[in-house]
Amino acid sequence: MIKGIIFDFNRTVYDPETSELTKGVLGLLYRLVAQRYRLCLISKKTAEDRAEQISELGLDKYFVDIQVIEGNKTEQNFERCMQVMSLDASEIAVVGDRTREEIRLGKKFGMRTIWYKSGKFAAEIPRGPEEEPDYAVTRLEEMVELLG
Repeated sequence: MIKGIIFDFNRTVYDPETSELTKGVLGLLYRLVAQRYRLCLISKKTAEDRAEQISELGLDKYFVDIQVIEGNKTEQNFERCMQVMSLDASEIAVVGDRTREEIRLGKKFGMRTIWYKSGKFAAEIPRGPEEEPDYAVTRLEEMVELLG
């Protein structure tokens, strides 16, 4: 049973092309927290004020851990989420727009993987089974059905 979710920030929770939160994401996060899911957010530091931006968007209240990192996401980022959420990998889903990053790392740990197939990387083809998501959604709200 899924008890925690790791979210990617850019192009999953936030759309950098429109400089707005992804449609429906606040309602989704509220619903997930109300249902007692533990949430973790990982963002690349593509802007100097990324942590401040996340706070100004009102997102910090939904996540038990927020990581703003240099470079690509790593196993250590996912291990930290597991540790902070106090969950095993099998109890965690990861949601992201990149099969080559979030999905690959989630699969490596044995997490349930949900590819948010939208925007810039919607046509990204998995290069092998290690990048093949368990599920693909085109609207974030669709992922709720996949958590049970």
